[in-house]
Amino acid sequence: MGGAPLHFQTAPDLEEHMHKTGSRFLDIGSSKGKSRQLVESILWRLGVHNDINHTFPISIGVDIDDSKIEQCNAHHGWPPRCVKADIRALSLNQNNFVDGVTMIDVLEHINVPTTSYVPPYRRRGVGAVVYDTADHRASLGVFKSACAAARDFCLMAGPAFEHERHLLECGFAPYFYRWVGHRSHVNSTSISDGMSDIDAPIKVVILANQIQTAGDRRMVRLSSLDRLNGCQSKLFTAQYLMRRGCERHAYLSAEENVTRVPFPRVPLGRYTNLNESAIYERMIAFVFKRSNCAEGLAIVGHILRKVTDIAVVQCIVNNQFFEPHLCATLVGWEAHSKPH
Repeated sequence: MGGAPLHFQTAPDLEEHMHKTGSRFLDIGSSKGKSRQLVESILWRLGVHNDINHTFPISIGVDIDDSKIEQCNAHHGWPPRCVKADIRALSLNQNNFVDGVTMIDVLEHINVPTTSYVPPYRRRGVGAVVYDTADHRASLGVFKSACAAARDFCLMAGPAFEHERHLLECGFAPYFYRWVGHRSHVNSTSISDGMSDIDAPIKVVILANQIQTAGDRRMVRLSSLDRLNGCQSKLFTAQYLMRRGCERHAYLSAEENVTRVPFPRVPLGRYTNLNESAIYERMIAFVFKRSNCAEGLAIVGHILRKVTDIAVVQCIVNNQFFEPHLCATLVGWEAHSKPH
């Protein structure tokens, strides 16, 4: 497809398009469409197909970047796989207009610039535009809007930003804490608070892929100077940022193997045990508006099969808090998360 992407500014217009084309789900922040394809493949394996035409998408990607939408739609005919829309604007005038909404590696990129003072270690941005990573209002606003748009379920998965200040004081941090593009460090506390006013029978927050020591290859060493400085592009060269622990990947990963800037590893003998600090790489949070939500359970189950060290932080079923070890059985994702 060529030309400008389809742009929807109201929920009724998008709902009408989805009704005509047989789509039932939205993938927010779909970028070039990879996460949309993942969601669609899970739904296909569950037996969920487009009732109008099996070649039409069952899940539509939503983004605000024209170039990424164009790449998502490349090599596809009508209807488009990705469209342009802002979920916050759509949910202002109508709720419950799609069956389910997914957001994979999205919320950490959403924030608004600030002109207020921000402690240096919390600064992210491009040039003179500054973001405060501790400001989660915009990212949580997107999550709530997505949940408002969904009839059955909403789900997010992304990096977990737990105990950031404590790690900083110790002189190290997971590499993804130091990415310029990660402008909102949403953590399990803030996402749980964001769920508090959502009316739904099931609300769950999960952490996964635990980082147990400072010597883990996902950890970068921070000097006293690094701890005081945030990560802002265009103010510094890429090499300078990487030396400061910004824009890194896991040690010995494919991305790291192509760089000539030495990886700032924590020295031998300083491998602090982090088990009691509960540091994790991934966070998954979901809201089910009805019990036995097969599509939502299938997506949650697929994501959980790809991670380890699962720790349930919050489990609310029918307005009651339950112990973490009971959650998988109560909610029903246990069978879906086992290897096939």
